Amino acid sequence: MAEQQENGQGQAPQITDEQRRELEAQWVRDSLQKANSYLAKKGIMPQGVLQAESRLLPPLIAIWRIKGRENNRVADYWVLSGNLPTDHVSVKTAASPRDALRHFYLTWQVQAENIVQGPGRNDPVQLDFARLLVNRAEGLYQIHQDEGLWQRQPV
Repeated sequence: MAEQQENGQGQAPQITDEQRRELEAQWVRDSLQKANSYLAKKGIMPQGVLQAESRLLPPLIAIWRIKGRENNRVADYWVLSGNLPTDHVSVKTAASPRDALRHFYLTWQVQAENIVQGPGRNDPVQLDFARLLVNRAEGLYQIHQDEGLWQRQPV
């Protein structure tokens, strides 16, 4: 594991605003690439991002509105990426990024409960995944409830 270098006063070095902006921009690029790759693996070919309707909270989460083609049909999806499992839902199911968050945290709680109560309950990997889902669902709930985050202008 890499260690942070400390300055002579026992503190981690500070980054400049320019470095912070570059790190944030890289995170956004990586997050979008992750979202597009995820959709492609699901058989949905990304056709473009509706940037104005997407919401970004680097380095935690991005909620992308992505136009995708599946079986010669074009539809819009909310794709969640960042420091959590990548997931998607149709815009028909969730009309806004905030509604999409609600969908994800409720769905993940149900998925986790199904793992714990189902055949996966004896599999340590499945139980770890269930704990991750619950943890991230709780974080999404907190973000969903934070009015200040939703009053800001879109990206």
